[in-house]
Amino acid sequence: MKITLDIRSLEPGNKYRGIGYYIYSLVKNIVRIDRDSSYLLFAYSKNNPLYQELKNIKNVHFCFTPKLNLKPRIFWWLDNIGLLYLLLKHRPNLFHSLDYNPPLIKFCPTVLTIHDMIPYIFPGQYLKPFDKKMGTVHQIQIG
Repeated sequence: MKITLDIRSLEPGNKYRGIGYYIYSLVKNIVRIDRDSSYLLFAYSKNNPLYQELKNIKNVHFCFTPKLNLKPRIFWWLDNIGLLYLLLKHRPNLFHSLDYNPPLIKFCPTVLTIHDMIPYIFPGQYLKPFDKKMGTVHQIQIG
């Protein structure tokens, strides 16, 4: 089975936060347990903490994507277009998004991990108006 995991959110300083520990532990252990599947990991660079640890494992491959330094609204749309392109190019059997940015169009079974529900429970205190709209997009995708 070809499994693709988006581990890009491990890089921008999240390594020592809850999301970072979760991603690091999940990916590190699952690729060691499941030697029959092929894993493609989307990362921004070789500075990703998992790259050094997993680069020599035969069933693990990395796909490096450019890190867009844009306003969040523009970033979200362009990142999603790039994600769609990569999924079409690599055609995984399963895609696991380890961040809040699942593809808008699904080409394969998709798993979305949501790490923090507090902004959805208290939206007036945490989300800006545009982010509220993005939350609605995610609800449609999940539901």
